[in-house]
Amino acid sequence: MKKLIFSVLAIVVMGGASLFNACKKETSEPTGCGNGGGGIVGVTDKTITFWMAKDFGCGPLNFVSVTSKTDNNSNYRFISASNSITVYNIQQPTCEASGTVSVLVDRGRTYTYKFKCNSREFTGEFSTDCANTCQLVEIK
Repeated sequence: MKKLIFSVLAIVVMGGASLFNACKKETSEPTGCGNGGGGIVGVTDKTITFWMAKDFGCGPLNFVSVTSKTDNNSNYRFISASNSITVYNIQQPTCEASGTVSVLVDRGRTYTYKFKCNSREFTGEFSTDCANTCQLVEIK
């Protein structure tokens, strides 16, 4: 009788472990935010709006690139009408405001950016959080 109870208990425990493992979510997302990752797929998209707080005296700042430091991938998508920052804002603008440049990137990564204005080059770095909100990046 003890053997039968032990055998039934072992089957229940092993079956429960198998069921638990079958429902376990894989945690190998490259973005660090969950819900997949690795590309512009909607679930992991983050809106980034680039802006400048002062006039650098060289005309519009032309967008060149955004590159992920995680995998050296330039995987982004424009969502603004222009690829140039054409106005400067004394105060922080709203996301996707006129005269700014907005792109979609993956959440939970660190990126470098590059803008050019005549012969001047503006580069920097920013990290995206996992929130489903727009993020402003000031060009300095």
